[in-house]
Amino acid sequence: MHSTLRCVSIIALSGLLTTSALAETAATPRTSLPESNTITGSDAPLVTTTDSKLTELLAETNALYDRRDPDPEISKVPDAIAGYEKILAIAPQHYSALWRLARCYWWQGDHALKGKQIELYDKGKIYAQRAQQAAPDKVNGYYWFGVNEGRAAEIRGIFNSLFAINPIREAMQKVLALNKKDGSAHHVLSILYRKAPGWPLACGDINKSLEHARLAVGFSPDEVAPRMDLAKTLIAKGQKEGARKLLLEALELPGPANLQPETKKDKIKTQAVLDELN
Repeated sequence: MHSTLRCVSIIALSGLLTTSALAETAATPRTSLPESNTITGSDAPLVTTTDSKLTELLAETNALYDRRDPDPEISKVPDAIAGYEKILAIAPQHYSALWRLARCYWWQGDHALKGKQIELYDKGKIYAQRAQQAAPDKVNGYYWFGVNEGRAAEIRGIFNSLFAINPIREAMQKVLALNKKDGSAHHVLSILYRKAPGWPLACGDINKSLEHARLAVGFSPDEVAPRMDLAKTLIAKGQKEGARKLLLEALELPGPANLQPETKKDKIKTQAVLDELN
């Protein structure tokens, strides 16, 4: 990856980026969302009226995002976007609102009409970059930048997305530098190494894919997509029986309570992989 033979975009190559990876790439929704800026103990500042208002507004807006739906007629994500924007009007560097806006635009992009998607992913990237600036020591700005970058790359296609691989890869490396147990980032990298062409064309490496896929499952054992992608890597290595076992396990997982919309979609994809394997 550090040569002129740059790796083709993971997203454009796979054409099936799961919602848990790219971020989750991915993506991939995150179940681990370190975000607290709370200070406790003797150094805690007095809580102001503005602080209280922001906390209340954030909770209300998070509840709106929880009502996301693939059907734009009933999804509350547009209302969540408006809520997070209200927070930023009061506190422009509000990290929790910034990265959540990046996530909102990922969701909107995934469920938008063709021709509208890249614009939405690009907005997500902007908010993710602002989140990085607001809190460079926290993971979500980097993660959601990589997710939105990857999804836009998928839409553009392989030859128009060669530039995307390094930013995606570097974003996930930053996540892992901050938290080496981040399952979503490992999931993204597992897809990258499985789907990219190998030497001399690019950076694909099925053994690295297997390494990251196993870590993704280990750190996110209750998510469907990492297990499904580990199975795909095993299939690529010719280990079909092990893959079948993983796919059946994935279909039995209830999934995290906060990721039910994503879990439903990932199970449909998992069943399709199993059907093809059988």
